[in-house]
Amino acid sequence: MRLSECYGITESDIKKEKDVCYIDLHQQLTDLGYYTPLKTKEKRIIPIADCLVPLVHQQSVNHSFIKNHMKPIIRSVGDWELRGLCIHSFRHFFITDTKANEINPLFVESIAGHSLNGIEATYTNFHVADLESIRNWQKKLYSEITGDKK
Repeated sequence: MRLSECYGITESDIKKEKDVCYIDLHQQLTDLGYYTPLKTKEKRIIPIADCLVPLVHQQSVNHSFIKNHMKPIIRSVGDWELRGLCIHSFRHFFITDTKANEINPLFVESIAGHSLNGIEATYTNFHVADLESIRNWQKKLYSEITGDKK
């Protein structure tokens, strides 16, 4: 997700359907503190692994929270300045790592909010249950980072 989209998530945007959790993403929060439509103007469903739901619910997701927790991670990379790493780099990581883990590129593009090309854009419509591979990738990464085998 884009940073402004993360800022715009409210508790009511976290949904559960048939034991599958997701974020119903339909707005973003600007730096000036008001909500606007998404950059692409199209709402998206972002699957979220069960182990990540408490993080979304427990945290007051705002500009300073995200910056205070993400910047130290970025700065732990030895050559972060030389490489031009920033908070937006997490978005690049998501796209690169999911594709490297053979997640369907159409899933990745639809979640990232990229425009799908050609006829696929017209006829592709994913349901949250279709995106299990994304949730499995999230669980794997969460486990690697935290050591928690949930």
